[in-house]
Amino acid sequence: GRDGTARSLTNDLSDYRNVMLTADSNSFVATQTQTLTNIWIAPKGDSAHPAQVTSGFGRYFDLNWAPNGMIVYASDASGSADIYETAVNGSNVRQLTSNIKRNYAPQVSPDDRFIVFHSNRSGVFQIWRMDRDGSNPVQLTFGNSESHWPQFSGDGKFIIYQHFEPGVTSTLWRV
Repeated sequence: GRDGTARSLTNDLSDYRNVMLTADSNSFVATQTQTLTNIWIAPKGDSAHPAQVTSGFGRYFDLNWAPNGMIVYASDASGSADIYETAVNGSNVRQLTSNIKRNYAPQVSPDDRFIVFHSNRSGVFQIWRMDRDGSNPVQLTFGNSESHWPQFSGDGKFIIYQHFEPGVTSTLWRV
């Protein structure tokens, strides 16, 4: 605003670059960029014959193999950054989070009971845990700065994650 406050001009998952204002600052033009991806699987040692798992528009990222053989991933294909799972043949797609800010980096526990991830649903990116079916989300970190990229320890008792403090290189923490 004219009083120096900031406000969002876009409300989607696209990237915007090369913003140019008109002389009177009443209008602007920008280049909108969207990246479209899909998940593919190839048999070990046979990368010449991949099979496409997902189809459609959107981005698929932060892939994780679950102990039960499902693929757990983050995607903004629905228009919101949420966590999903699918069978390796693309069937049984299930959305595990739903329009609660941005949810990334799902990791399934070794016993296949929980998923940890980072989300900004509480304001700042923090580490969260939910039951394997997406129910019972629990916030695990509560800092004023961001925590990302959770990983279960091999025995499933701890979660190691990356934590950021202003002016400090990222550090690893355990919860």
